[in-house]
Amino acid sequence: MKEFVFYTHEGRTIPPDENQEVENCQLLGFATGEDFATAKANLLKENTWIEDVGFDPDRIAGREVVAEKQKQP
Repeated sequence: MKEFVFYTHEGRTIPPDENQEVENCQLLGFATGEDFATAKANLLKENTWIEDVGFDPDRIAGREVVAEKQKQP
């Protein structure tokens, strides 16, 4: 199983100075699957809030999470 991190460019963030808005990427979550499409389907199935709050599934991007191999002592 591969792990993916998913994000979107939709939405805005309210920073500690609440008088401003920041346009940036929104991290939506992590999901696993045999490939990107399967992991994305799993993300949406396990996190129904993503579509409920208005994020467009077609605009969700993602990248495979690749762990760095640990060096043996």
